[in-house]
Amino acid sequence: MRIHSTAWLIALVFAFTKVIIAQEPLTLQQAIEIGLRNNYSIIVAENEAMISENNASLGNAGFLPTIDATAGSNKSIFDTRQEFANGTSSERDGAETTSQNAAVNLNWTVFDGFNMFTSLKQFNTLRDIDDINAKIAVENTVADIIAVYSNIIQQQQLLTAFGEAIKISQERSSIAEGKYNIGSGSRLEWNRAKVDLIADSSAYLRQEVILADARTDLNRLLALNISTRFTITDTIGIDANFAFDNVRQTTLQQNNLLQLAQKNIRLAQLSLNGVRSEWLPEVRLNVGYDYSRSESDAGFFLFNRNRRFNYGATLSWNLFDGFNTRRESQNTRLDIENRELEYQDIQTLVDADLAKTFKRYEVSLTVVKLEDENVQLARQNVEIALQQFRLGAITSVDLREVQNNFVDSETRFIAAQLTAKLAETELLRLSGQLVQ
Repeated sequence: MRIHSTAWLIALVFAFTKVIIAQEPLTLQQAIEIGLRNNYSIIVAENEAMISENNASLGNAGFLPTIDATAGSNKSIFDTRQEFANGTSSERDGAETTSQNAAVNLNWTVFDGFNMFTSLKQFNTLRDIDDINAKIAVENTVADIIAVYSNIIQQQQLLTAFGEAIKISQERSSIAEGKYNIGSGSRLEWNRAKVDLIADSSAYLRQEVILADARTDLNRLLALNISTRFTITDTIGIDANFAFDNVRQTTLQQNNLLQLAQKNIRLAQLSLNGVRSEWLPEVRLNVGYDYSRSESDAGFFLFNRNRRFNYGATLSWNLFDGFNTRRESQNTRLDIENRELEYQDIQTLVDADLAKTFKRYEVSLTVVKLEDENVQLARQNVEIALQQFRLGAITSVDLREVQNNFVDSETRFIAAQLTAKLAETELLRLSGQLVQ
């Protein structure tokens, strides 16, 4: 009964593999495209960038005039009695009075101490800042997708390694059973082989859960239905052609955090220009046209109509504001200094991250080569150990140790590949090359 249970367990384990193979393929590029299209944080960042684009206009900066038009019509009905100084009188019931009016006025600030020019530059800078923030959101999403996608590959490779361990354990169990049946082996050896086979099968099933969780993480990141099924490639591609000096030069020129800090310095400098404009006068022009008409059944005027065209200019100049402008100017200079210090701090941070990431990248590439060679040797050792176990030259314990070494070497090799890929992705992100 136990033998049948073990066989059923093994069949169940490999049934999962068949289900995976039947799923739709999903490449890394396709995953990135889906993520960029569906990711909510990117959509929000792009909308913010569009708002800033709309705000960067001449009208919003104050270059253009404003034109207001008004029109109205009124009618009233009243009873009136009038007595005049000459003794005559007038009495009217239900008298009607109607009036209409219309006006058009243009107001234009033609000079405000150059503040309108500063405002337009500020709006353009804010637009650039939101563009950079949108790029950062895209970079972070792409980096996350690459990490989660590569993690799935890692978990798939581990699943394959556990599957190979099951095959080795099956072969070992079959050999132990055959030896026991012909009397050249012990029941203990056979039982040990079956125990290890079940343990390997359990490890395989646990790895299936880990892989399923990784797939769910990718679906969530791509804003897909959690139950979406797909297969991905079994290879982690790594670019091994980075040179530190080239990457650092590109990072100083294209890193989005550094560019964002530079824009914040520019914004603070423009704020100082805006404060300085308060020391200069403001000139406004106005042009207007008014029309009014009234008719009355009772009163001194039965009909009255007026047309008026007016124009003028106003100059205003704040000569003293309690030193508030000077205070704001001093504070803005301090803000500029803070933004410059912030830029230097970010540059130091980016330099440190770049140095650590590049070192991790270099070491990971070396480890990948070493572990790849180690995997090949471990695989050969398994074949040799199986042959020796058939001949009775080694015990099942010795074979199990060789088998565990093989699984460990596969695990280290796969982990080294993922570490190298994540380091490569971070290098691209730091240097502003992850998203072109």
